Amino acid sequence: MRECIYAAYFIHLDGIEAADLPDQFQLIYDSVKLRLTAVIPHGTISDDEAGYIAADILYLAESLHSNSTI
Repeated sequence: MRECIYAAYFIHLDGIEAADLPDQFQLIYDSVKLRLTAVIPHGTISDDEAGYIAADILYLAESLHSNSTI
């Protein structure tokens, strides 16, 4: 799961600026980014942490997708 989380972030999300997101999503995005980029070397997060991050990413994706005005 860790490898999938890192791939999803660095391939699809890394180029996004939190300021470009609606206010209600900026904190969650910044949290995901910090948790993935603060760990060196990449991939050293636990499986539990990877699960929490995956849940946050899914929440962001579903929320942004369901709101067509964003």
